[in-house]
Amino acid sequence: MFRGYDRPGGHLLLVTLLWAVLCLPALGVPSLWDIDEGNNLECVREMLQADNWVVPTFNYQLRTDKPALLYWLQIGASKLVGLNEWAARLPSALAVLLTLWSVYGLGMRMFSPRVALLGSLVLLTAPGVVAAGHFANPDAVLLACTTAALGLFWDDYARGGRGWLGGVGLCAGLGVLAKGPVGFVLPAAVAFLFLAFRGELRRLLDGRVLGLLGAVVLVAAPWYGWVAAETRGVWVREFLYVHNLKRASGVMENHGGPFFYYLLVLMPGLLPWSLFLGPAVWLSWQQRRTEPAVSFLLIWAGVYLLVFSLAQTKLPNYVLPAYPALALLVGRYLERWLGGESFVPPWLERVGLVGLALAGVAVLVALLLLGGFHPPAFLRSRVIEAVLPWASLGLLWTATAALASWFEDQGRRPAVLVTLAGGAALFLLLVGVGLLPVLEASKATKKLAAALPPDHHQREVRLLAWEYFQPSLVFYCRREIQRVDHVEGLVSLLNLPQETYAFLPEGRIASLQQRTQAFDVLARHKELYSGKTIVLIGNRARDYGSGVVHQVP
Repeated sequence: MFRGYDRPGGHLLLVTLLWAVLCLPALGVPSLWDIDEGNNLECVREMLQADNWVVPTFNYQLRTDKPALLYWLQIGASKLVGLNEWAARLPSALAVLLTLWSVYGLGMRMFSPRVALLGSLVLLTAPGVVAAGHFANPDAVLLACTTAALGLFWDDYARGGRGWLGGVGLCAGLGVLAKGPVGFVLPAAVAFLFLAFRGELRRLLDGRVLGLLGAVVLVAAPWYGWVAAETRGVWVREFLYVHNLKRASGVMENHGGPFFYYLLVLMPGLLPWSLFLGPAVWLSWQQRRTEPAVSFLLIWAGVYLLVFSLAQTKLPNYVLPAYPALALLVGRYLERWLGGESFVPPWLERVGLVGLALAGVAVLVALLLLGGFHPPAFLRSRVIEAVLPWASLGLLWTATAALASWFEDQGRRPAVLVTLAGGAALFLLLVGVGLLPVLEASKATKKLAAALPPDHHQREVRLLAWEYFQPSLVFYCRREIQRVDHVEGLVSLLNLPQETYAFLPEGRIASLQQRTQAFDVLARHKELYSGKTIVLIGNRARDYGSGVVHQVP
């Protein structure tokens, strides 16, 4: 079954084809997910509109959250496929492909073609990585930059200083352009700690290290300097202080969690391969002093997990750069496991498969509740009935676990591996082409924006938002949206003769009607995130005909 394991060309073709199957279908079908995708693509639209690729703005105000690399990639994608959801997500999907190629190359240099293939397949079928490839934020781009930088560093180390350290600096500099200092600081920490562990810090005295640092500066400094000059230092100060130091030292936007938060994140993020994660790390720890490649991967994963565990603001995607190292460690474990070696008691392997089956049951129950099957009170406003037929997706994990257990009983370990990989790939494919498009029906912003007059962005029209705002609404409206803090301000603007539209929760209409009747409700749609019904109203500065409310389909 596993003949041809040692043919790199065939391996890369297989990985690329499987990537295309899992990451490209329906990539542009769902409308933008808030808040990140709406923020990022609206920045791109405004940069294109202003013909300014230096200063990011959102809703025509300076945006200091992220550097510019993702915006530039999305601008390039928009030249190919138009300014739409495809353009927003295509850079992330391609970044995952580049990461897979880097992981395969690194696995080849460290271990063998077989481990390289297994590590690449583990990474490709990990839900955390596939999700990053479907999401328009900088995380997948940072993942590609970090993996390439550390892969080139290892190549230089393994070749005794005859590699391309300038390439390390180039990739790290792109990482700094993708997400800031973490693009350089954390890979540098990995390299430093690895050399310290090996007792080889003298390598840092190599004159080529100056070339590495120079490459980082050459790549990243021009844009940072330019945006600092254009904004009189405001962008750099706010980015470094608010979006780096404050995120590390305090909880922002309610994204906190316990110290062990990321250990819990890795379980679903690497499913089903998290079944082997514990044994793989244990085996690697035993060999950390005898095998440099193993110690390098352990330090790589450990730095990212420890740093972001210490940070107060936590999000699942923060530790994405640790996934390649963990995937190769699991791939190396699986190679030996396929060869018949056992590192844990058989009953413990069964416990893992039972855990996979229970994970499938948990997915089933969650989708049943979301689809309206006896949901608890807190979930009733968020019920999405179209999800109900997809609840059986959870049983796919349960069936995968059962079939893998049957093969394990027969001693057919290659079949166990194929079953787990096939089940994971099928689950991720069905989520991408089936479940996510179903959720689209419950998203409000694109549909409400479509209820505006088609020519609204070509005329002097005011758009308002009161007690409701999503970044993607700005993108789909194609113009600035003014946020109103209180009902009196909304009333005063609606009573002006200028044509005005406003987005607000339907529950606030009664309060508004007590103060003015000078508006019509033009459309309404239930919103996915809050479960509230959002309405679009317009004042009487334009004739709306009958004024009948339209239920947006």
